[in-house]
Amino acid sequence: MAFFLTKSCFIHTPKCAGRWIKKRLVDACTITDREYTQGFLGEKNYEHYAPTWEELGNKKPFAFVRHPIVWLASLHNHRMRKRGNWFPDRFPLEKAGHSDWHQFVKNVCEHKDWIQEYYDMHVGQYGDNIAIGKMENVEADLIKILTDLGEPFESHMIVGHGKHKHKAKLEGTMKRVKALSQKEKEMLYETQRITFDRYKYSLDV
Repeated sequence: MAFFLTKSCFIHTPKCAGRWIKKRLVDACTITDREYTQGFLGEKNYEHYAPTWEELGNKKPFAFVRHPIVWLASLHNHRMRKRGNWFPDRFPLEKAGHSDWHQFVKNVCEHKDWIQEYYDMHVGQYGDNIAIGKMENVEADLIKILTDLGEPFESHMIVGHGKHKHKAKLEGTMKRVKALSQKEKEMLYETQRITFDRYKYSLDV
């Protein structure tokens, strides 16, 4: 899914505050095209679709990421709330899907860089030519990115809204994070190190 703004384009990476960001963009910016609309991309712009450089035209892409361990916990929490509805045909990492959180982590650790591969399916084609924010600092980072990209926006529609997230869903995610042993965290760090390094995250959550 992509939200095309006046001068930029938001690329939605799964489980990285995308719904919150979209809501803020609708309120604060001018949207020229969005998922499932009759805009110039039409039905092609489905959820988690990433436009090509040609489709972007002169609009600059931006996206958000999240601490890899918390991201993985959020993915598992979401899939379990959806009755274990994994998508192994769309996302290689989801071939590791399992109802047991610890088994899921173990399965993911058997495949090096799978988290980055998941991210790259959405932002990888842009290389270093994409602005990246962090979900942990979503409000400030969104404002900075829009400002840096010269995107017109109403700041008061973003400021003060950064803490309004889905509390119940976040609790389920953090419960999983806290359940991990130090060894499990270190295994994730070792096998998914590229994501930690690329987005400057440490092992600490």
